Amino acid sequence: MLIIPLHLVLAVAFMVRIFLRDGMLPSSRMAWFMVILTLPIVGGGLYFLFGETDLGHKANIQQKKTFGIIRKHAAREFGNPQDLDALIEPQLQACFKYGASINGFYPVGANKAELARDVQSAWKTLTEDIDGATDTVHMM
Repeated sequence: MLIIPLHLVLAVAFMVRIFLRDGMLPSSRMAWFMVILTLPIVGGGLYFLFGETDLGHKANIQQKKTFGIIRKHAAREFGNPQDLDALIEPQLQACFKYGASINGFYPVGANKAELARDVQSAWKTLTEDIDGATDTVHMM
């Protein structure tokens, strides 16, 4: 009878970890929640094996070094977190904060953002914007 409370404690601990991780897609979070809930003890082991991405200490150091060099030479393109309120409508700010938590890029001036109703309208707007560009197109 000890296995049920143990499973519940481990499941809650893993769910908190998964919920607090940056850069994980909502669908991935939900999938891991289901694996951990439906497979007592084994689900946690699977998460340890496949759920946490770690490229190793040397790769992490190299990534931070490279990102620092890019930030140094392209600081203007990274945007500034303090400009978020002035550049983005309040109802869209959470989306931009989430995006910046993943890629480090904040909004910069002379841009606009809008939420598309569906995939077709998003593609239509994207292709119109690319076709209407007069100089260059920068995409992230």
